[in-house]
Amino acid sequence: MTSTEATASLEARVTVLELQNRRFRRFLVLSGSLILPLFLLAAKKEKTVRANGFILEDASGRPRAEIGFDKRGSPGLNIYSGAGKAEVVLGFDERQKPNLNLNDGNETKRLGMGFDTEGFPGIDVLGSDGTERVSVGLDDHEQGEISVGDGRPRITLTAGDRDRRTDSRIIVADADYKTQIEIHSRDRGEPVVQLNRLDESAILGAENLVFVKGTQELWKSPTRKDSAAPR
Repeated sequence: MTSTEATASLEARVTVLELQNRRFRRFLVLSGSLILPLFLLAAKKEKTVRANGFILEDASGRPRAEIGFDKRGSPGLNIYSGAGKAEVVLGFDERQKPNLNLNDGNETKRLGMGFDTEGFPGIDVLGSDGTERVSVGLDDHEQGEISVGDGRPRITLTAGDRDRRTDSRIIVADADYKTQIEIHSRDRGEPVVQLNRLDESAILGAENLVFVKGTQELWKSPTRKDSAAPR
């Protein structure tokens, strides 16, 4: 073989190799464009789980958390203690308002967070018998309110607002939940103490003392201005 023939043969082989190389690169590009969407599609499917319920078990196979639906068809989450008691319950009440309950070892609610019938948020602390003992929330004017009682409020503390649309007040009730003592402020910010007995009241203000029966004023002490007035 002459040098010219050898050179031609070498050039021919180089041309064939370049052609094969281009075809291989094109195959990699095409195959990569197909594999990548399939990989993304598979990853997307793995991140989406659709089910009507889910139970999380510990190493011993005991259920420790459960996601599902209640009898009303509302979704909820229960977290169980090691004894299998639902001590954390998150869901919706009968009015479809969200709430969170923390239970004791007997699954008795001891602390609840949710919305009252007027739509105001609140927190309730309950005794071991399930009776409400302390309630923290908002009144009708959306001012802070704390109540302490035995199922119904016996002592209530309400914070007034700066615009004096409502006054800060403390209310103490008897065993029949009737107001016996009420401490609040008048429109001018003067403190007032009101003592009630049946339909009679004694109202002690900064300037005078008034006895009232029903809506009738029985007696009113002289004010400071009246006492200082010339006779």
